[in-house]
Amino acid sequence: MKKILAFLMAATTCFCAFTACGDKKDSDDEKTNKKSSSDKDDKSEELDIYADVFMDMIDAAKDEDISKLLRCTLPDLTMDAIENTDSLDVMTESMGSISSLGLDSISDVEAIAAKECDEDIVEGLEKMYSVYSNLFIIMEENDLTYDDIASGNIDESVAEEILEPASQLVEVSDLENLDVDISVDIKEAKMVTFKYEGTKEEAVAYRVDGEDWKIDTVGKEILKY
Repeated sequence: MKKILAFLMAATTCFCAFTACGDKKDSDDEKTNKKSSSDKDDKSEELDIYADVFMDMIDAAKDEDISKLLRCTLPDLTMDAIENTDSLDVMTESMGSISSLGLDSISDVEAIAAKECDEDIVEGLEKMYSVYSNLFIIMEENDLTYDDIASGNIDESVAEEILEPASQLVEVSDLENLDVDISVDIKEAKMVTFKYEGTKEEAVAYRVDGEDWKIDTVGKEILKY
């Protein structure tokens, strides 16, 4: 039992989030197509939504608002479970300060292009975000907090129930070989090109049913798209 508890503590503290500062893309000439004014307006509104979420994420990082930052990139069902299990404080402490990431210079973000995301990337994101969700969802269902695990205030049967998702959380970098129960169902996903401070960067904007748009940052590191 002690070994199980020690492992579960390690799993909950190993959860980490990445800011939206991945590989920079070299500038490319944009291809243009003739479209109706209505189509252009709709496209512009769509791109503005992605840019706003990206900028919200940058502003949250500048303000050291970890909860807001994570809600810009993680599904709400994941964040709800994290907060309801009192795990956010532990994650915030383990992440440390994010003010040193050089984000203060970013004052404006523009989304300049968006296309349908490849199905294999969407499937990978569903699998990956389900890994991040499943442990905390089971903890929430059993009214467990991080302190319960740390203090040993947990039934052995429940500890064994969450052992598999905890193991997968630790092994998330080997996502391809994990048999994951899918709890995150992505309804829409776009590969978006963002422009800021003279650089271009691609990231996936995705939406879970019933939730607002998010900008993926974790999958960019795990899936290497």
